[in-house]
Parts: sequence; C-alpha cells; structure tokens
Amino acid sequence: MAAIPPMHRLVLVLLDRMPAVQKNIIVDQVLASSYSAEHDLPCGTLPRRSAVTTPMPSVAELGHVGLRCHDVSRQLAFYTEVLGLTVTDHDERLGIWFLSARPDTEHHELLLAEGRDAPVGIKLIQQVSFRCARFEDVLGFHRRFREHGVRLDMIVSHGNAVGVYFYDPEDNRCEVYWQTGFVARQPFVEHIDIETDPEELLDAIRVSVERHGATGFTEESYRAWTREQAMPADGATAKEVRQ
Repeated sequence: MAAIPPMHRLVLVLLDRMPAVQKNIIVDQVLASSYSAEHDLPCGTLPRRSAVTTPMPSVAELGHVGLRCHDVSRQLAFYTEVLGLTVTDHDERLGIWFLSARPDTEHHELLLAEGRDAPVGIKLIQQVSFRCARFEDVLGFHRRFREHGVRLDMIVSHGNAVGVYFYDPEDNRCEVYWQTGFVARQPFVEHIDIETDPEELLDAIRVSVERHGATGFTEESYRAWTREQAMPADGATAKEVRQ
C-alpha cells in the first residue's frame, strides 16, 4: 500500500478535528470542483449530495405497531393472556404499554396507548398480523380463541401462509399466520377447514398452489367483502370521497 503524502496526512488530521458541518462544507466544495471538471461544467457546480455520497437508505423490517385504545386494561389483558405477548415496559401515568413476542430480540412489537377517539367498528386498521413459527401454533391459537370466545373473521390459505383472522376486544382485525414455504401470487384467499387432519390440509394447500399459485386466487365471498369494506359508511365510493 502506498504511503500517504505528508500534506495529505495533515489535511486528513485537520478534517478529522473539524465540526461536522464545516467538514461537510469542505467536502462539498471538493466534490463540486471534481464534478465540474469531470462534466465540463462551470466551476463550483455541485451535484446532488445524495447522488454522490449517500446511498439509498433501506428499511430492515417493520419494528412495531401502536394502537390507541378506549380501554387499555382490557386490551392489555387480551394481548398478554390470550396471545401471550410479554410486557417489556410501561408507564401508567402516560397510559402506555410496550409488548413483545420476542423480548430478548425486539423490545416491543406492539404498543398500547390510551386516547382512542374513533368509535369501535370504524374502518381504520385493515389488519395487524402475528407470525407463528409452526403450523401447530396457529392450530393452538384457533383452539385458544374458541375457548376465550374471541370473535373470528376468516380462516384461510394464502398459498404462502395459513392464517386465522380474529378481532381484539376493540374490533381491531388481527391475524396469526404460519408461512407454508410455497410461492403464490397475492392476493390468494381460499377458505379452509382448519380442523381437517393437518397433513391432509397441507396436501390440499399444496395442490391448490400448484393450480393457482402463478395467478393468485380469491373466492367470490372475499371479493365481495373487499368491495364492501372499501365503501365508506355513507355509500359513496372511495374515489368520490377523495374528490
């Protein structure tokens, strides 16, 4: 590796000691001179900094969702006692509770807070979904929901997943699901009988994916429900409301 010339070494030391704002100004000036010479532009023409020095940022994953509640205590009981989430932190004075299915990895994946002013039943959250590691977990939650009188929405195959949709005590629509490992274009919604023998059910899902996986699949009842949900309460279309 070639040695750094003394003058360049001095410049690097000086830059390192400068405040960040001043350092960025100097770097921009250097980039402008280089860019101008390379592109035969007037001296000092500065390219967009993002295009030269800053890569496109990327999201690693969805970290958590926060729900405002009418009754935080009731919601807290549901998500801890029925779904089994762990409370990792809370502030009773602020009415905020932090919950996680993986407290050692993710401090919180769900936040419950006071202050909901939207009526129960209003169409706001389309769904909040919780991934399960095993198909047996989805089966177990289905039994648990029935034992606790949880209102169910639909039990379906998405081709690439099996999902049980349900409502929390304040009518937020949720899902527990397991990834099948199959590849299927979405939307893919096919109602299933989850009490079928697991091996038979997975075989049926595999056959359905082989038939419809490349194109996706939705039953008429789901299409009708989706159209109905997209309709505001006064009957106007979503397009009319936006206008």
